[in-house]
Amino acid sequence: GISIEDAWAKGPRAYQMTAIPGFPNLFTVLGPNSPTGSISLQYTSELTARYIAQWLAKFRTGELTTVEVTDQATTRFNDDVAIAMGPTVWNTGCNSWYLTEGGNAALQRMQALMRKHEDEFTQVLSAEERQLLIHLLARLHSRAEAEPGAAPPR
Repeated sequence: GISIEDAWAKGPRAYQMTAIPGFPNLFTVLGPNSPTGSISLQYTSELTARYIAQWLAKFRTGELTTVEVTDQATTRFNDDVAIAMGPTVWNTGCNSWYLTEGGNAALQRMQALMRKHEDEFTQVLSAEERQLLIHLLARLHSRAEAEPGAAPPR
């Protein structure tokens, strides 16, 4: 695999501040392009967690076992952020921690986290993984039946 240091050699980049191409099943909170200086961190973290939870639900139901954002989607997203930030106060030529070495403002619009964009991720569930998942879910179900009134596993 690739290290995060190598992946970000030209500066940090992520899709919707949560997913990094080359790192399957990795989601971050307050990653690259997080609007940490202009919006509440609690609000940003909550929206990010909801976004990630949509993917986790697919893991829980067995719809997939691996998900990875595509490099094309990440590049497109970061290009769109750079264009959107062009006419803002963050791109006025000042020396700011918001700016990457390339001069782009590393911020993101929070509306983008309102829904996941499945078409921009590679999702994988092999036949073997599906069988294993079905087996594990059946065991959990059997356990729940054997212990009536027990809280379902989370």
